[in-house]
Amino acid sequence: MATEFNKISLGYQAHQVVEWQVNICFKDYLFPCHQGTDLYTKFHGLQLDSHLNWKDHIDKMIPKLSATYYAVRSMFHISNNVTLKSIYFAYFQSIVLYGIILGGNSSNSRRIFTLQKKLIRIMVGIHTRTPRKSLFKKLEILLVPPQYIFSLMNFLVDNQKNFKTHSSVHSIDTRNKDHFHKPFANLSCFQKSAFYSGTRIFNSLYHTVSKI
Repeated sequence: MATEFNKISLGYQAHQVVEWQVNICFKDYLFPCHQGTDLYTKFHGLQLDSHLNWKDHIDKMIPKLSATYYAVRSMFHISNNVTLKSIYFAYFQSIVLYGIILGGNSSNSRRIFTLQKKLIRIMVGIHTRTPRKSLFKKLEILLVPPQYIFSLMNFLVDNQKNFKTHSSVHSIDTRNKDHFHKPFANLSCFQKSAFYSGTRIFNSLYHTVSKI
């Protein structure tokens, strides 16, 4: 297939077609003439599966994060906390942060959280049953769930023009008029999206943040 305007040729052999499957059974192919579909594809470093549950993407992340865990454990006896934190931020957090607003609320992300807790305990050199909250504060490291919320709020603040407030939807003077308008959605895959989740979390934190 070629376009007359810019002379770009698009070959079907170089593309993958994924049928996105949600609660409602429907078919929407980007290239109908392509024979067969794939269960997952890689897009800008993100492993996207047909159900958008991020299991395949996290499966690809775990070996990389586990390598950081073993590196920190190997370096623990010959380096200080500053070096260990540098390894953590360079090889663990950088991987976790990439695309976290898309799959950070997936149930599969618990595996990353579990590995993060093990890694923090190794960095401090304590027993596995020691409470972890004080450790994260000591190292000034965010847990995966708060990091997801923080990244999501940064995304929302940076893209406020793409969100509507209640006051822009209706003219009723309510106490929540400055809240972002949450679109109606039945599908859980949309409710877990950055757009919907960001709106819901921001509205729940609005009064708390405004008092700071």
